[in-house]
Amino acid sequence: MTMRQPMQRLCSTVLTSKGITVMLQPPYSPDLMPCDFFLFQKAKSAMKGQHLESKEDIQSSVTQTLNDIPQAAFQECYKQRQHRWKMCVQAQGMYFEGDRILVDE
Repeated sequence: MTMRQPMQRLCSTVLTSKGITVMLQPPYSPDLMPCDFFLFQKAKSAMKGQHLESKEDIQSSVTQTLNDIPQAAFQECYKQRQHRWKMCVQAQGMYFEGDRILVDE
C-alpha cells in the first residue's frame, strides 16, 4: 500500500457520502488528476512568497487557501477534467502537455 491509497480511500468515502459519483482512473495520470492541474496550482499561487514557521502554519494556510476556492471554480475544474479525458483518449493514453491536442467537442 502506498501513502496515496489511504488518501484515495478517504477522498472516495467523503465524495460518496456527499452523493458524488467516484470514477476509477489509472493509478497516476497527472493529466486527469484535479489535484495536479487544479488544486496544487491554486495553493502554490496563493502561498507564493510566504514564509511559514511551522507545520501547523503551513496546514492552516493551505486549508484556508483551499476553503477560499469558490464552488464555481470546482465546477469549472470538473468541466476541464472532462475535456482532459477527451484529450487523453485522443492522445491514445499517452502523456500530453497543455492543450496541444485538438478535440472534437
